Amino acid sequence: MILVAEDDPGARERIAVELNRRFGPDYEIVVLASGHLALQTLEETHRRNREVAVALSGVALPDLPGTEVLAQVHRWHPTARRGLLIDWGDWAKPEIARAVLRAMGLGVIDYYVLRPWRSPDELFIRTVAEFVHEWSRT
Repeated sequence: MILVAEDDPGARERIAVELNRRFGPDYEIVVLASGHLALQTLEETHRRNREVAVALSGVALPDLPGTEVLAQVHRWHPTARRGLLIDWGDWAKPEIARAVLRAMGLGVIDYYVLRPWRSPDELFIRTVAEFVHEWSRT
C-alpha cells in the first residue's frame, strides 16, 4: 500500500492521479484528507497483516501535524518509507524548512517529497519509486 494524508483537495487529486497511473497496478493507493483517518488506516492495515510500502503526508493537516502522522507510521509499519510533502519553493519558508530538517534529524521522515504540480510529474514519480525500491529491499 501507498498511503497519503493531504488536506488540499487539488493536491490530493494530482497525487492520486500520479500514483494510480504509475503504481496502481501493483499497489493499493490510499489518499486521505486527515491525519486521524491515516492513523486509523495504518492501524487497520497492521491488524490485517498487510504492508505499507510508502507513507506521505502534508506538513499541516487539519487535525494533526503531518510529522506526527509519519512518526506513528513506524509504530505499525517499521519498514515503510516516509516522506513529508512540500511544494516547490517551500524551502524558502522558515517554518517549513525547520519542520523538514527537524523531522529528518529525529528520524520521523526519510526525506521530503515535492508535491506533483503537473501530469505527468516525473520528479514526484521518481522520488516515490526510490522509496518503493528502498522498501522492497528490506
